[in-house]
Amino acid sequence: MPWFSITLRIHGETLDPCEVTDALKHSPTSSCCKGDRASGTSLSAHTGKWSLKFTPESLPLEDCCDAVEHILTLLPDDPAIWKAITLHHRADFFIGLCLDTKNRGIELSPELMSALAIRGVKIGFDVYSHEAESS
Repeated sequence: MPWFSITLRIHGETLDPCEVTDALKHSPTSSCCKGDRASGTSLSAHTGKWSLKFTPESLPLEDCCDAVEHILTLLPDDPAIWKAITLHHRADFFIGLCLDTKNRGIELSPELMSALAIRGVKIGFDVYSHEAESS
């Protein structure tokens, strides 16, 4: 069974995490304002950030596209809310996908692509395989 993690990431120069939380009516798993210092480091954030991360433990669905569709049901579907966010900030779903074997595919349904497009949200994949490389 493939393993995945999914993070909805919103970031931008002027991003105020509290405003995103209010708009999306959902608390982030992590957030910061531009210039905030990351815990345990002397580095400061280059942009504001709001992110909502899901793992197989927190979202026990086997298909990552089904999981993204489920996450969208947890958030407002009003295009005006998303337009207000994406007008000034970048938003994407980042999916870390680890497949059981090489040469596996993934499909995005037209409904999911439409839902992301209406919201102005990109989707990106980091894809890995557990299968050992042959020499």
